[in-house]
Amino acid sequence: MSHHAVDTAAIQRTLDRALTVRSSPLKPDELADLEALLLSHIAALLPAARARIGRLWVGSLEWDRERAVLDRIAAQAQRGLGHGALADISHVTQLARDCRRLLERQRPAERHRPATPGARPAQVSEL
Repeated sequence: MSHHAVDTAAIQRTLDRALTVRSSPLKPDELADLEALLLSHIAALLPAARARIGRLWVGSLEWDRERAVLDRIAAQAQRGLGHGALADISHVTQLARDCRRLLERQRPAERHRPATPGARPAQVSEL
């Protein structure tokens, strides 16, 4: 199963912006734009996350925990804005955290690769 590449730099820029919402509140339309960006990033990251869970032993603790996380993320994404200013800020902040979690799990082996200047990815072994 092949998944489309994601623009991790664009996702990180969105996360940086969303995770500072509490310190510099946005106007409602800016918050809605940020929510839409986060939802599109989550939608792009979910297929790979679901595929990873599909490779786990069904019924294992890890499978159950990861499936519960994805179910919670999906429920949060469905909630939407419009529940009051503070609730909307909390919603966008939670979407950003969920998106960050998915992004961090996108390629977990890459986080453990040693920095080897000039090495092609095939030359760098995973730890």
